[in-house]
Amino acid sequence: SSGINAEYGAERKMMAQRIGALEALVAEMKNKYEKEIDHYKTQLCEQVAMFNKVRAKAKQQKVELKRVQDLLTDQTKLREDYDHLLCQIDSERKHWLNERSFKSVESKKLILAIRIELEEQKKATDHAKSLVIQKNRENEELAAKVGSLETGYCAKDETIMDLKRDLISVTEN
Repeated sequence: SSGINAEYGAERKMMAQRIGALEALVAEMKNKYEKEIDHYKTQLCEQVAMFNKVRAKAKQQKVELKRVQDLLTDQTKLREDYDHLLCQIDSERKHWLNERSFKSVESKKLILAIRIELEEQKKATDHAKSLVIQKNRENEELAAKVGSLETGYCAKDETIMDLKRDLISVTEN
C-alpha cells in the first residue's frame, strides 16, 4: 500500500510539474500573441491615418480637377465664339475687298489682332487640356494606392482575427 501511495505521489508530482509547464507555456504564448496583436493594431491605425490623408488629397484633387474642367469648358466655348467671329470677319473682309478692290491697312490690323487673340486662346486651351490629363493620371495613381491600402487592411484584419482565435483556443485548452 505504501508503494502504491509513493507511486501515486510521484505521478501527482510529475503531473503537477507538467501542468505548471503548460500554464507557463500558455502564459508565454498569450503574451506573445498580445504583443503581436498590439503591433498589428498600431500598424493598422497608422495605415488608416495614411489612408485618410490619401483620401483627403484625392478629394482636393477632385475639386481642382473639376475647376480645371470648368475652365477648359469655358475656354472651349470662347474658342468656338472666336472661330465664329473670325469667320464672320473674314467673310465681311472678303466681301468688302471684292466691292472696293483694294486692301485696307485697318482690316489687316484687325484680322492680325484677332488671329493673335485666337492663338493665345488656343495655347490656354491646350494648357488646360494638359492639366486635365495630369490630374486624371494623379487620380488614377491615388485610386491604385487606395485600392492597395484597402487590400492590406483586409489582410491585416484576417491576421488579427486568426491570432485572436489562436489565443482563445490556447487559453481554453
